[in-house]
Amino acid sequence: MKYLTFNCLFLLTSCATFNEAIDPNDSTLGYSETKNDKGETVHVRKKVKGSYNPPVQNITPTPILNTASQSDDTSSTKKDPFEFGDESGGYLEFSGGDGHIHMGVGLSGELGNNVDVKGGVSLFSGENSLYTGFDLAGRFKLKINGLTPFIGAGGHIGDSKKCSESYENGQIVETCEKKFLSALYSELGVRRGSFAAFYRVYLIDEADIELPIKYLWGFNIFF
Repeated sequence: MKYLTFNCLFLLTSCATFNEAIDPNDSTLGYSETKNDKGETVHVRKKVKGSYNPPVQNITPTPILNTASQSDDTSSTKKDPFEFGDESGGYLEFSGGDGHIHMGVGLSGELGNNVDVKGGVSLFSGENSLYTGFDLAGRFKLKINGLTPFIGAGGHIGDSKKCSESYENGQIVETCEKKFLSALYSELGVRRGSFAAFYRVYLIDEADIELPIKYLWGFNIFF
């Protein structure tokens, strides 16, 4: 469960809009919508971060130190690595194909004997950017002699953010550009034990540009 929590928190804080919402020094407001040279819909925000004062160079004599009796203590205290444990209810997911990758981590639950629902956080590679966001999906399944064939549907919504700084009129100005991606898919697959394989058909809208239908293969590992 610790492993699952760590990955979820990492991906959540990588989602630009989510991170802006929880950061007291940032905001989701102030963006204006425009088109870039690729025809993508982007959201741009300029923000003054502070004043820029060129550093003043002071030339001071360098003292000569006697280093013969000095020694550098470069030892550092090593921290114990995280020990992540597994717990039922979590899943890892990967799918790829047609120039795209969709991978994430989340929680899965069973409703009755024939329906699974799952949700989590994930990365999705678009045509030109990498997006971080949220997944939600459902599956209808039949348990047959140790095998569980299923059909399902789900979706992803995420964003990508790039920022740069410039100096304007003695001020430090940060310019951020944010894009959004949404994807819907239908799937067909089979599960055996803690492993499932599937085939998906994706409908992807990247920055208000509808991409051709994408076909991805993938798998789940449940724990």
